[in-house]
Amino acid sequence: MTLAFSRCLINGYLLKRYNSLIKDVLHFICNNPANHVERIKFRSKVLILIRIMLVIVFTNQIIMLVPSEQRDRWFSFPSLSFVIGHTFEVIMFFVYTATLSIIGGLKYWSCAATVTSVVMGLKVELIILVQQYEEILKNVQTKYEAGLGNGSEFWNDLTADIYKIFKKHQAITGNIQLIRPLLEAGFFVLYYCFLLTIGALLYVVLEGGISASSSIIALGGIGGLFECYWWTSMVDSMQETNELFGDCNFQLLANIGYDQQHRAEIKELQKSLMIFWITTSNPPPIKCMGMVSISILSVVNLVNNSYSMLTFLIEMGSKRNV
Repeated sequence: MTLAFSRCLINGYLLKRYNSLIKDVLHFICNNPANHVERIKFRSKVLILIRIMLVIVFTNQIIMLVPSEQRDRWFSFPSLSFVIGHTFEVIMFFVYTATLSIIGGLKYWSCAATVTSVVMGLKVELIILVQQYEEILKNVQTKYEAGLGNGSEFWNDLTADIYKIFKKHQAITGNIQLIRPLLEAGFFVLYYCFLLTIGALLYVVLEGGISASSSIIALGGIGGLFECYWWTSMVDSMQETNELFGDCNFQLLANIGYDQQHRAEIKELQKSLMIFWITTSNPPPIKCMGMVSISILSVVNLVNNSYSMLTFLIEMGSKRNV
């Protein structure tokens, strides 16, 4: 519980600290035409994910209202009956359990919802830009054959189109760099909180028995694992989409012909494509505070460490009972 409340407070602090950067990135995402198919899909997915988070929060709140011995033991606070009386203490505990999941849960999921919206939005912008680049590649040969009589116009148009792609890509990657501190700090808090608690939470459930309240504890641990996986899959997917620009650059480099009359323009374009290819094919890894890379491998390590902690606690518990 202490770690959960601590994470809620840290999430609130992170969102407040990076509020201006988040607004800038969201403005960049929302400032584009909303009638594109990919952007419509993005908005639908974000709404679905937010609804799922709200369902989880309110489901946990309903479960919290079910009386059980485990709930009273795990979520109770020190007795205040000698100060405020037993009746008022019961009322306070009811209000506490009736609002704990709603207030804490919304704070708990706030950072994940924000990061999801921003990362998915930037990924969609990358996908749309890749589609525009692929459209240019499809029309290169046709435009070249049509512009045989005026080669200068063809190379000037192609160079202008490519530089537009470069400029848009720089704008997107610039926004990725803006949101990177929030992404790294948020994953750092998420990863190390659950690195310490998943095994312990599952052990508490095994020792305390199955009940409505223990299901919240178990789902909290398993949900944390899935949340880590979700963050890493979003980052990996965005980086994979960014690497598609390298494939487009390679195709364009391979398909550019050689024209003696426009040798200077072709060499300049090839040089720019090579630089763009190198930068998009080798993006810097995103690490949480420079310690753990935000990748699927970190989730695998989290599972292994949590399992080791769970088996250790079970073994220590069995020795204690002997």
